[in-house]
Amino acid sequence: MLVGRSLGGLLVRLYAGSYPREVAGLISVDAVHEILYEAYRALLPPDQLALFAAPGQIDVVASAAVVRRARLERPLRPMPLVVLPHSPERPLEYPPGNPVEALERAFRAGQDDLATLESRAQHLVATRSAH
Repeated sequence: MLVGRSLGGLLVRLYAGSYPREVAGLISVDAVHEILYEAYRALLPPDQLALFAAPGQIDVVASAAVVRRARLERPLRPMPLVVLPHSPERPLEYPPGNPVEALERAFRAGQDDLATLESRAQHLVATRSAH
């Protein structure tokens, strides 16, 4: 069983698709989704977007592209999947001036999409949790 939180959600999905016999199931805890990074590119000014590809850090835009490609080439096999996002009342935090509502909508769309990766997925909301 793998648990991925935040960026770790992308990584466990990639691992599960690459090594399906090694993974009994996935728990996605407030995991980011490639949809969110597409929204980052579309909605954030270049100086803010650059924070997600800083030297010495994981380039999340590139990572999202790898996961998107892997999803098509190596889809998840049937396995237990739990998608557990943060409460809508406690949105992701961004610097002032960012389009928080639009980014939160993209985050929610990604969570909904994660729940479609397995027909029996459980999609719950951590009603008292933030990211």
